[in-house]
Amino acid sequence: MQIRALSIAVLTMALGGAVPAFSAADDDKVAAMIGRMMAGESALQGAELDEALAKAASHPLGSMKNPVRASMPPGERDYLARLRCPDGAAPAYDRQGSGGAGPYGNIVDFYTVSCKGAEAVRVAMDMYHAAYVEERPVPGFTIEPR
Repeated sequence: MQIRALSIAVLTMALGGAVPAFSAADDDKVAAMIGRMMAGESALQGAELDEALAKAASHPLGSMKNPVRASMPPGERDYLARLRCPDGAAPAYDRQGSGGAGPYGNIVDFYTVSCKGAEAVRVAMDMYHAAYVEERPVPGFTIEPR
């Protein structure tokens, strides 16, 4: 019971309070959700994930409602390293932190991405998509193929 309470408390803090209320009968669900996150997998799977992806597609890539999907921190850095400014140069980027649950039920990371002489943009990223590589750029940028 103490592990369950601690797991729910950690998950609630990480998701900014966006975790539904769990009863004792939900122990397996909570354990599965935490296990998927630790394995770098999305909280949503299958048809639920497909539905969330379709809904997110109506929002700009890199927004909180359509975060860039990546495979853990190395995938986030790989994506950012492949972005290009309008002049073809690689942008500077800086991780600003994590906060809240994105549309796929996962914690979202925020990066500030900037090109020389232009206003910085905030890019939301969801690193819980094992082996996924995003090939589309966020608005205002191009992307190098992998």
